[in-house]
Amino acid sequence: MKQARADAMRYARADLDEALERLKDARQSLTSFRTRTRIVDPEADIQGRMGVMNNLQQQLAEALIQYESSAGHGDCGGSAADQGAAAYRRHSRPQSISNGRPLPLTTPTPAASGRITRR
Repeated sequence: MKQARADAMRYARADLDEALERLKDARQSLTSFRTRTRIVDPEADIQGRMGVMNNLQQQLAEALIQYESSAGHGDCGGSAADQGAAAYRRHSRPQSISNGRPLPLTTPTPAASGRITRR
């Protein structure tokens, strides 16, 4: 009985020592991360960055609506949000390097006949 208790205490002490070592390593890694990135609270940092990104996307949508309405490209009807989303989609597609036109939404693939078709 005493031997079993002593064994259990020894195993518990070894587990505790291992956990304390992992905690020490984790704290050192966190301190290193904070020093390297100058970010104290990653969750607060990402929330702030998301706020900035959302604000910029809203400004972009508003600017695209204004651009399209001044250029005579305004959609007939629909809410400002719908018009902004449509303008954003039109202007956020990747542009071809050679001619400035939007790249196709489909990828050309060789067909069995050797000609190129679209998926």
